[in-house]
Order: sequence, then structure tokens, then C-alpha cells
Amino acid sequence: MSQQIFTKQCKNCGSKFQTNSARKIYCKKDCRLLSFNEKRKKARMDQPNNFNKKCPKCLKEFITNSPQQILCNPRCNKEISIKRFCLNCGQDISKMHLLSKYCSKKCKDQYLYSLIKDDIHIELYQKICKNCQKKFNPNSSFQIYCNKKCSNQYRFKTNQGICEICSNNKFVCLNQRYYITICETCRQWVDYGMGPEEIIKIRKHNRKPQNIIFENIYKFAISEISKIYLLSNKIFSSWKFSKHLRYDYYLPNYNILVEINEPCHYNFEDYNIVMMRKGNIKNFLKYQSDFNKKIQMAKENNIPLHIIDIRYKLSKKDLTNIIYQSMINFLKDVDH
Repeated sequence: MSQQIFTKQCKNCGSKFQTNSARKIYCKKDCRLLSFNEKRKKARMDQPNNFNKKCPKCLKEFITNSPQQILCNPRCNKEISIKRFCLNCGQDISKMHLLSKYCSKKCKDQYLYSLIKDDIHIELYQKICKNCQKKFNPNSSFQIYCNKKCSNQYRFKTNQGICEICSNNKFVCLNQRYYITICETCRQWVDYGMGPEEIIKIRKHNRKPQNIIFENIYKFAISEISKIYLLSNKIFSSWKFSKHLRYDYYLPNYNILVEINEPCHYNFEDYNIVMMRKGNIKNFLKYQSDFNKKIQMAKENNIPLHIIDIRYKLSKKDLTNIIYQSMINFLKDVDH
């Protein structure tokens, strides 16, 4: 069944509109609120109970609807303050809130403990913390821990578990309803599409997923190529820059160097995330200059260097396709 459509005219603005409901009067929510406010204003103006009064502070005449109002403005209300004193020490608290009876929390506790003489009633105002087992004065009857630190420590102890993949016992189950059995670091590799055996290799050797995929495709590849290896095997004839620079991979069958270019190499935001939110611009620029130095040395020694550009948060299939296709295209160009 098709719904019936009505054409109506808004009571506020007078514009025509279409609607499914027969009870709708206004075209929009704004029109409805404006008409409602206008009705309220008219009702207030039509009230006959308007009182002419005189402010006792500033001696000005004003009109009000409420018979209980005495002062004309909140400023006059602040200036007139009734003198009040603390129940324990007798200090003046007239500038404090109207409902306050004590100048501080210490005076409140002293006054309450002075009223209570029996030890049975004192136990009601003192509790023992579940974590540190120390006595404290609770702010409410539901309070169990003396501090927020104690509450977090106790929850960490109770909700502690063991990861199914890396067997690490440092992760916390924040919600007991949806129980989590994998730690946060392993969960990142699961999002990439890695299996438990591959994740264990990553955690042991501190490797990245793109490195493991490249090593599975090219098993003869040599990783982390240093200055000593390149000069001793006569791959490079000279080395200008610092000895700490290293290439990602060297393929001896093709005589090719490979660098995997991550977003942290050229984007400061990604670099800051990798460095645990402690990255500086100076370190980032140095990181870029080192990468450019490696490209310069490969050109001077006449050895082809292939740079594979990747992105974060890709699946295992996407990473393998990017690495495999880029290497095939580069090797074709080298052969020609």
C-alpha cells in the first residue's frame, strides 16, 4: 500500500509543504519552536498579576510577576549577604554558598565525630580500602576505594588475562561482558590478516608485516645491509656518509637494493604515531635526509635501488600484490 501524501500550509511562515502525516502543522522544527515561544510571550504579557516593588539595596522600582521576588538584579542579591558562621570553628562563611555549613572538610569531619561517641557509629563513617586495606573517610556510602589509583589497580588485578597468541599476561579486559582474549599488539597484526604463527615471529624478532611478506616471496634476499657487507663484498666502491645507515634488502641474484618506503618516511603525523607521540620535527628531517643519502650512494655506485611505496592498515593480500607487482615491473625495466 502506498502512503497518502498531504499538501499543507505552515501556520508560522505560510509556506506550502508535503507530508505523510495528517496531524503535522509546521514545515520545520524551527517554525514549531518559534510559534511556541510567541505563545508563551503572549501568555506572560496577558497576565494581570504584575507587582510593582522597590529594591531594598539600590532603592529602584521594578515590575515582576512573582510575589516572592525582593531584589531587582542578581548583583544586588550577591551584595546583600546574611552573616553565617562555621558550626565547628566559628569562622565567617557568609561569602560561601548559601547551603554550606562548614568552612572546610576538616571542620565537617571534626564536627560529625564530636557528635558521635560510640565506636559502633564511627565504623559507619570509616571504611577499609579493598586494594591497600587502609582506613579512609568515604564521600558516599557506595565508595569502596580510597583513591582512583587504588580502583584502577584493583580492576587491573581482577581483569588480568593471558593472550591466546603471544601468551602475555599484561592485557586488561576492560569490559567483562565482551571478553577479549587477545592483547592490543596482536590485534593489530590480526587486522592485517596475519595468522598466529606469523604473529609469533613478528613479536620475537620485532619484524613488520611487509618485511615478512617480502622475505616469503624472495627467500634468498639478505636483510639489513650495512656498510661492512657492501664494501667487503665489493658491491660499493665508496661510502661517504655515516656507518649507521642500512638498506632494507639486497638481492644478490639480480644485484639490486630494495627499500620499503612507509608513510612515516614522508609524513610527520605518521612518524609521530610510530614514535609514540614523542617525535620532533628535527628528528623527522634527519630521518628524511638519511633516506635521501641512501638513494644518492646507490646512484654513485651504479647499483639500481627499488623503492616500494606502501600504506598502513592494508590486508595481507593487498600488501603481497603491491610488493609482487612493483618488483616485477622494476625487474622488467632493469632487463631492458
